[in-house]
Order: sequence, then structure tokens, then C-alpha cells
Amino acid sequence: MANVSPVTLYSRRVCDVCITTNDWKLLLVNCYMPYEDDDAKFVDFVSELSVIEDLVNAHTDCHVVIGGDFNVDFNRTKQHTVSLKSFCENLNVSSFVNHCF
Repeated sequence: MANVSPVTLYSRRVCDVCITTNDWKLLLVNCYMPYEDDDAKFVDFVSELSVIEDLVNAHTDCHVVIGGDFNVDFNRTKQHTVSLKSFCENLNVSSFVNHCF
């Protein structure tokens, strides 16, 4: 049996739940990030990445899946994409787009 509990965040763009069983814990994070068009959106984007990073660091006992709409294109070199790539490197995670099948 699994216990599913939401994690309280003060973000309008990030939500998550923690699923716990006797054998494992899973943190599911969902986000809807701002699109890239001005400096204010960039500040919001970086702030939400920080929320996600803090969340992951607070749940080191969990397997983590981060999904949603990051509103980036990994083929571009715009601010949001560069920040997201750095975020992924810092957390030692990689985008599904970059996985080989």
C-alpha cells in the first residue's frame, strides 16, 4: 500500500506529491514555467528552479521525477535554456530529451 501526500509549497508554478511505501519513496514534481520573453520572466524562471532545487534537496531519501512544461528548447542558447541546463547539472539529472533509447 502506498501513502500519497502533497508537499506544501508557496509557488503557483510548482506542485508535488510524495509517494511512500515500505520499500521506496518517490517525489513527483510538476511545474509550469514562464516562457522566455523579458527579464521579469527570467527572474521568475530562476526563482522557480530554486524552489524545485530546495524541494529536491529536502527530500534526499526519495527517488525524484521532475516533469511539466519548462517552456525551453534545448537546441537554443537562450537564458532559460542555459539556466535549466545548469540546474540539471547541479542536481545531476538529465532531460528525457537527452536520453538514448
